[in-house]
Amino acid sequence: MSPKVKRIVRTVLRRAVGYPLFFIACFVFFAYHTFPYARAKDAVLRKVSSQLGPGVTLEASSLEPSWLTGVDVRNLRIHKAASRPKGEPLDVTVDALHARAGLFAALSGAVALSFDGKLAGGTFDGELHRSDTAQALRLELDGVHVAALGLGKALLGIPIKGVLSGKVHVDLPKELQQSTGDLDLSIAGCSVGDGKAKLHLSGMPGGLTIETLNLGTLDLRGQLNGVKGRISEITAHGQDADIDGNGEVQLVRPLARSRVSLLARVQFADAYKHRNDRTEALFSLLDFTPGAQSAKTSSGALQYEVVGALGGPINARPAGSKPLEPPGG
Repeated sequence: MSPKVKRIVRTVLRRAVGYPLFFIACFVFFAYHTFPYARAKDAVLRKVSSQLGPGVTLEASSLEPSWLTGVDVRNLRIHKAASRPKGEPLDVTVDALHARAGLFAALSGAVALSFDGKLAGGTFDGELHRSDTAQALRLELDGVHVAALGLGKALLGIPIKGVLSGKVHVDLPKELQQSTGDLDLSIAGCSVGDGKAKLHLSGMPGGLTIETLNLGTLDLRGQLNGVKGRISEITAHGQDADIDGNGEVQLVRPLARSRVSLLARVQFADAYKHRNDRTEALFSLLDFTPGAQSAKTSSGALQYEVVGALGGPINARPAGSKPLEPPGG
């Protein structure tokens, strides 16, 4: 090829390929760095809130890009209205969240996210896959302080403290009968109650004030095979009480309507019953309370059935006469 022809080819390539590529690179660069993320933040959060169900709102102090497919969110506040009259709302703040979307999934209209972040003094990471027909979640937690999540007050009316670690893996294909999953969580140094807040129980309209109850490590394990999930183990053996329980989850669509049914037994230590005048008065009161009488087992423990929907509300009712299967049963 003669020098003249080479110059012509280079000129054609520069104009036909080089200039467009340069323009695209500039466009992407300036669009990335000048996009009004601050103004878009509220719209994004509203859109995500609408996907989480009624009564859920999201707020964040900042939402910034991370390369082309990622986002960094600071102080993400998740608020869910109380599920019962006079109940406590759920109010959780994620200190930092980094999420990245999968491009190939987006091209097909699906969602594939990998994420990690900091929550309540601990960390979390996982993956979320969602399409029109299937969902899958992998979540791992380490060192999360339960009290900061407010779950105890939102669900039961009393605070729960401890450090949460473990994993949740769920795969929900189009046919729920083919669903699989695994649950393995533990709360180290778990305690319940503070001597002020009231535990809401069926048959006791005024609630029950619980002195701090030290439970040691609370373990929660379960498996999902098909539409029925089995909570095979709910156990804690602490200085103030022993807890044993199990149950099941029945999946339906929409998933928020899936039914939860747990049976839990609490055997209080004598030292706790006689800790002070308030605990002695409490257990004397229970002897004359119809709801507590219905919850008593033959061994003197209190046993309740916790029932409701995954999306709430969830209630506890006396079930002292129901047989409790051993852990793993």
